[in-house]
Amino acid sequence: EEEGEQGAAGPSAKRQRQEPQQVPQPKSSGSGEGRARAQQQEDAGGAAALGAGPSQPQRLAGAAAWRSGRVSCKHVLLGHTSYIDCLAWSPPTCPTPGLLASTHAQEGDQAIRIWDTQAPVEFRQVLNNGGSDGELHSVAWAPDAPLLAAGSSSGLVLFSTASWQQAVQLSTGWCCVDWCPAGGSTQLATGDVEGKVQVWALDVAGRVGTATSTLAGHKGFVTRLAYCPSQPHALASTGTRDKTIRVWDTRSAKCSGVLCGHTHWASYMSWSPCGNKLVSVALVTGRSALVWDLRQQAVLHTLGADAGSVAWAPAGDLVAVAERRKSGGPIVQLWCTRQQQVVAQLEGHAERTGPISWSPDACQVATGSRDSAVRVWAPEP
Repeated sequence: EEEGEQGAAGPSAKRQRQEPQQVPQPKSSGSGEGRARAQQQEDAGGAAALGAGPSQPQRLAGAAAWRSGRVSCKHVLLGHTSYIDCLAWSPPTCPTPGLLASTHAQEGDQAIRIWDTQAPVEFRQVLNNGGSDGELHSVAWAPDAPLLAAGSSSGLVLFSTASWQQAVQLSTGWCCVDWCPAGGSTQLATGDVEGKVQVWALDVAGRVGTATSTLAGHKGFVTRLAYCPSQPHALASTGTRDKTIRVWDTRSAKCSGVLCGHTHWASYMSWSPCGNKLVSVALVTGRSALVWDLRQQAVLHTLGADAGSVAWAPAGDLVAVAERRKSGGPIVQLWCTRQQQVVAQLEGHAERTGPISWSPDACQVATGSRDSAVRVWAPEP
């Protein structure tokens, strides 16, 4: 047995080796050449649909630069006292570009650290979790409002990114959080210990009304939430006891798909830019990451041999997969999903990697580890 990531899953858990998972396979859809053309069109279309911020050519160029295989670590950000639980880049609309938020969930470090990756002095700010002892599990920036949301074991807290002060505490009790990425939207979602997802509507000051809808269906904790970057009404959630990923339409408050195949709950998941695929990894050792076809609700293929976390690039077909190797130390591999091969590797953490986060322009990747460090990577010219 291997100790699980507390923050990634919410409640305490163990990573256990299990029998090979049986996953649903997609139906064939045309020739290989036709599928490849369709894949390229989807990747380009997804990049164009991302909205404000870097343009489609900028994102695609940023993602393409990694294919050279020459990668270096730009920053090593130190300050946390144990493993990093969550990473999130500031949106393109943020007045200060290149800010990175990091959290650590364990006792003694209930703080969000804000790093300025563009400045000579990298460390910028520490936001305490409202003076609470609650463990932090997730953090998310509002796309068009000066707000940062933090989900913890004591509730949902909003911080003003203009003053770096706590704005308001919206709820109590364990929760995870994500913001709707649509421009002009102040909609966010939270997941709780009872298996429910709530969608909230806020104004730009962070004042909360009542939840606009409740999405029920999971059993146990809702451990992760992820809005689709190109379809702002699509929301994915994971549950502990049912080991499923559910996809919701927040307009109708109905479940549009259930992904079954993991033998343990999904600890990390990430949408493709086009919104037709999703990659996920379960809280269990010795398992590959699963790439899902959401239209057929089936697994297209797997990535890696012992994946710990995943993140899809904001353009193109690159997926970052953290591998837990028995020898040689931890590593993050950048996979081309279309060719199903590794194009670059990130090595430097002393212990296994947890969260992975791509910058909005796809030019940088941040990784957090059990060694308490945050590393920021970029392709070499």
